[in-house]
Amino acid sequence: SGSPVRLNVARYHVHVVLQPPVALVQIDQSFYNPFSQQQEGQFVFNLPSGASVSRFAMYVSPTQLIEGELVERKRAAEIYQSIVSRRRDPAILEQLGDNLFKMRVFPIFARDEKRILLDFTLPLEPQAGQYQFRLPLLSDQMPIWDFRVSGAIRAAVQPDSVACVSHSELKFQARDDGGVEFDLHKNYHRPETDLVLTFAERADRPATLRSYVAEPLPAPTGAKGSTPANDWSQRTATYFLAEIPAAGPAKPPAAPPTDVLVLVDTSSSITDLDAVRRTVRELVQGLRPQDRVRLLCVDVAARPLHEGWLKPGDAVTLQGLDQEFCLGKTDLDACLRQAVEEFSDPVEKRRRLIIYVGDGADETAPIVDRAGKRLSPEWLEASGATLVSVGMQRTEAKTDYLRWLVAASGGLWFDLAGDVRAVGSLARWLGAGLPSPERVVDAAVEGASAEDLFYASARLPGEPLYIYGRMPEAGEVKLRLTLGRGKKTVTRDWTFEVTRREDDVFVGRLWAQRRLEQLRRLDQQQEETRQAIIALSQEWSLLSPHTAFLVLETEQDYSRWLLDRRV
Repeated sequence: SGSPVRLNVARYHVHVVLQPPVALVQIDQSFYNPFSQQQEGQFVFNLPSGASVSRFAMYVSPTQLIEGELVERKRAAEIYQSIVSRRRDPAILEQLGDNLFKMRVFPIFARDEKRILLDFTLPLEPQAGQYQFRLPLLSDQMPIWDFRVSGAIRAAVQPDSVACVSHSELKFQARDDGGVEFDLHKNYHRPETDLVLTFAERADRPATLRSYVAEPLPAPTGAKGSTPANDWSQRTATYFLAEIPAAGPAKPPAAPPTDVLVLVDTSSSITDLDAVRRTVRELVQGLRPQDRVRLLCVDVAARPLHEGWLKPGDAVTLQGLDQEFCLGKTDLDACLRQAVEEFSDPVEKRRRLIIYVGDGADETAPIVDRAGKRLSPEWLEASGATLVSVGMQRTEAKTDYLRWLVAASGGLWFDLAGDVRAVGSLARWLGAGLPSPERVVDAAVEGASAEDLFYASARLPGEPLYIYGRMPEAGEVKLRLTLGRGKKTVTRDWTFEVTRREDDVFVGRLWAQRRLEQLRRLDQQQEETRQAIIALSQEWSLLSPHTAFLVLETEQDYSRWLLDRRV
């Protein structure tokens, strides 16, 4: 046969386990070759934003399943092509973008099927007390002969909170443990919309901890010498996920009158200025009558778009926005320092808020002390302002500086380009009157280093806080958490027992996913960074831009190509 072809989906079974704060998804699908010759099948597809592929396997016969192995991406492609040229039976899965993937399978015999399994995990965190799970199902192909979505919500859900607005025929069945099972089965079905499922957990949940104890992995083939001190794959480690429910009422008291500086990024790195303009309009129009607003364009310097502070409804507020165009580099540090000087009234009378709209690219390095802890910048602290970032597009440049400033001010980060939930979160925050978030001043776990803890720098009222961590093997996790709103802070302590459950391996994968996101914000042209991504990807079986899942015909083929088997 010639070039790879796009084949029909004969069977598409999805099983979903919604277990906050994670969704576990398995796709069991068969591709059909309607042609009179064997073909190399190619399939490009989207997964939900934030999804991490953790398994790729292929049936080489009706009863024999071969698990894929994560291999450095270039080498995987070379092995795949070499095997295809010899008319053997490989498959490869690669990540093309943040949530775009490409699968190639060879051969799919004439008028025959090839069955593939694909597993992925997805963060599942609430917004305004509601969980939402979205599974992309849109298809422009032929109808699917055997279509099924089944699964369960493993949580104590609120009665009558479970709903599927996209597929009313989805059937729900309550479980004795407070969870819910669901199922939908159709023949010759062409999905016309994504599957969207929502639910809410009971509000009276206590603080909980899920943990996974990872045993040392076998040393890679050919490894010599002693194990590096920082190689966690070669020692027993405890991975944990602590959930701290919201304290107090879900609906906070109304925020005082607020002065809002809206910073519009007009640097040359912005590729869709119209989208930035639309978002700025929505922000301004969502402010309250008692608020005041001032718009500034930021690139190499900050330029006011109008004189003085205006009411959100003033006609002149947005007039100059359409006249701006993108030009020059970004000096975000200089622009923010200049912007805070626009505040006039004392902070005791009016709350101060800075909302940045752009890509967040800046090369300025955060300030750290001798111990490596990031310090709050004096000029931002002195201003008394909270910084909120609205990310409009992906960028290859670093965003560490802006992320640090947002965290230092106890602000919020809305990633409209990378998080499907962010649009709704931003709308709810505006609709609630821009409530002040609760700052996470500090989180510390006895025996764990600060760099091995991941958590949000702030949370909105009514939402839980999730803390992901890694530490040497231990029987318990001692957590100290300091939260603050305004100038008041409160510190609380928890002690959780560590349990060994193989089903909780996803806890380690969620931690590794956050470490991978952190590494991907570094310079990936540096070989040290690239190798760190590959090693972590292989350790936790998580697909990354630098690795690919490769399925070979037999286990002996993996040995022939000198590939370590970790599955």
